[in-house]
Amino acid sequence: MTAAVLPLRETSPFQQWQPLYAALGIPIFPVDMGPDGGRKKPLPVGYLGTTPGRSLAHLSRWPDAEAFGFVPGKVGITVLDIDTQDEVFLADQIARYGHPRVIVKTASGKWHGYYRNTGEEDHIRLFGPDVPIDLKGSSKGYIVAPGSRTAYGTYEIVFGALEDLASLTPMGAHQSTARTIEVAARPKNEHSASANDDGVRIKAGSRNSALFDHCLAQEPHCEALEDLIDVARYFASTVFDDAMPEDEVRRTAVNVWNNYSGDRNWKAKSQNGRQKVQLYGDDISELIASDKNALVLYALLKRLHPSPTETFQIANGLAGQTWAGAMSRRELQNARKTLVEKKKVRCVVGASSKRGPALFRWSS
Repeated sequence: MTAAVLPLRETSPFQQWQPLYAALGIPIFPVDMGPDGGRKKPLPVGYLGTTPGRSLAHLSRWPDAEAFGFVPGKVGITVLDIDTQDEVFLADQIARYGHPRVIVKTASGKWHGYYRNTGEEDHIRLFGPDVPIDLKGSSKGYIVAPGSRTAYGTYEIVFGALEDLASLTPMGAHQSTARTIEVAARPKNEHSASANDDGVRIKAGSRNSALFDHCLAQEPHCEALEDLIDVARYFASTVFDDAMPEDEVRRTAVNVWNNYSGDRNWKAKSQNGRQKVQLYGDDISELIASDKNALVLYALLKRLHPSPTETFQIANGLAGQTWAGAMSRRELQNARKTLVEKKKVRCVVGASSKRGPALFRWSS
């Protein structure tokens, strides 16, 4: 008598992807997409407060969940939500905002671009009801994540890979949009004029100082001079009452870039299209003598997190990643410990089941 062979139960997308996201410090929760794929209702109550521990517990309560999401603002991510299937429109937005390291094609054939959050909030129809762009970067909303499966398709990464979520780059020219909103909302001063049908516009006589101030504020978010010029050009075309000559726009951006930048040691700039990170020789010698993996991790973190005020994770999910030095989990933990002991980084928020992975900042 032969034993009956039971069919293997297929693992649900939520079961497959939850540990992969957890390794990157991203707690996900199940989402009900409905029979036609259009419902998008988070299943847990209090899903905005999902922690790594709760995410793991959701596996036992909703083991068959097909779709899942996360709160982008809680994990340092901003999503550019392009609500159209038009690939030409997608290319235009990439040219405007910078190429994201991760692009997701949604189940309906639309697009999500993933960027590192630098303070963005949620904006529905950023440029008005006729332009299909939403911005999702706060802790008050969620995004359906890649790997989710619905009745009419899947959310799949078409550019980049899941591990790239740990090394996203910030957005570029959208910062000028945020500044435009700020200018329009603030009281009248020397940089603002009375509103007309197009909103608040800046008139001749105040344009140079307004553009300079804007470039100064946005320079830390730009990785190359051309990025800052694009930001300046977009700002000028958006809020100035009359067109400013192109050479004047470029001159202002170049002036800010060359003379008013922050500490270049901390800023990952581009030279001939390649990212440039500068390290001090004393730091290199000290880390080589202590732990070569610590030097690899230090250089990687300097590239990914150039700002001296930025808060970041050094998650165990980096272990085994070729682009991160292919360190074992133990080697990564030791390298992280060395960086703390040598006062290269400092822990500002400890790890916990509620808050997730520890958060770090540069020590000086």
